[in-house]
Amino acid sequence: MPGKVNTGGEALLAFNPLLWGMRNWGEAELKLPEGYENVPGVGERKAVESEVIKIRKDERDKIEGAKIGFTCALPPLGYKVYKLTLLPCHCEPKAWQSGSGMKVAGESMETPFYKITVNKETGIIEVSDKKGKLLVRGNEIFVDDEIGDLYYHRSRFADLIKSESGEGLKYGSSVYIRLFRSVYGLSADGVAGPLVPTPDALELRPYLFEYALQPHEGDWRQAKMYKQAQDFHYLPYCIQTNSQGELPEEFSFLKLSPDNLVLSALKKAEDGDEVILRFFETIGEATVAELELFRVIKRAAVVDLLERELYGLKVERNKLRLEVKPFEIVTLKLLP
Repeated sequence: MPGKVNTGGEALLAFNPLLWGMRNWGEAELKLPEGYENVPGVGERKAVESEVIKIRKDERDKIEGAKIGFTCALPPLGYKVYKLTLLPCHCEPKAWQSGSGMKVAGESMETPFYKITVNKETGIIEVSDKKGKLLVRGNEIFVDDEIGDLYYHRSRFADLIKSESGEGLKYGSSVYIRLFRSVYGLSADGVAGPLVPTPDALELRPYLFEYALQPHEGDWRQAKMYKQAQDFHYLPYCIQTNSQGELPEEFSFLKLSPDNLVLSALKKAEDGDEVILRFFETIGEATVAELELFRVIKRAAVVDLLERELYGLKVERNKLRLEVKPFEIVTLKLLP
């Protein structure tokens, strides 16, 4: 597909995998073409906020490439071309600085809205508002001594869940993120079933977990936290390209509204040339879904999970509408 886009020269092609407009941070590895000797930046019709993360030099100490990050503003399930520009030769990766009132002192960082303190011994963070009220205490590890398997299950409500700080908490007194389970066997006591050792299930290996905190007003439905979660998980895909195709510099292939509908699958049908599109309703509300494809839809039908047709849908050129029940999963078969 990149070869079909008219980039107008050396450029980055940034693709949005989500069905709503995205403004997010994208990163790409760049190889400098002939004639480029400085550090690259990005732009479109105007300069774009970007950062040189890493520079690669050859044996003659000349810049041959770089890893660059920049702010993408992309259409729904579509792409945008960002032209490569040149930054001054002396531009090297450096600590990011902000003129928006952010202050850093020791293990604390203060923004116009929050103060974040990190315990350098444990990595535990505390987030407070401007009045000093503690909002979040994160990165603390809790060891949940749960006993359960395929045969037998019980929870020890009288015991404290062990925590990194030593304070602990009671079962059911708090909600926390469960990262993984570590067990050494499939039976708790050998009575309800045979004891089957599973040493690899102890998970004794390094892990890297990523998560984000998003302050918001109202509940998760009002704040559309399902969108925030998707934006965090699905970052823009950015690749370097130089092509003279027929597609424009910005394009959207598919739009689905309203926002409470989330795409879960988009693929070719198992037994034909149709396209299978699956989405679900996220907040428990009856919704009228509106779908718009980048080309005319010849035929559309609702199908089951095995892609067997249930009933046809009325199509208006490249658009269609259908009613969706609360939390319903909908699968469509489209013939473009």
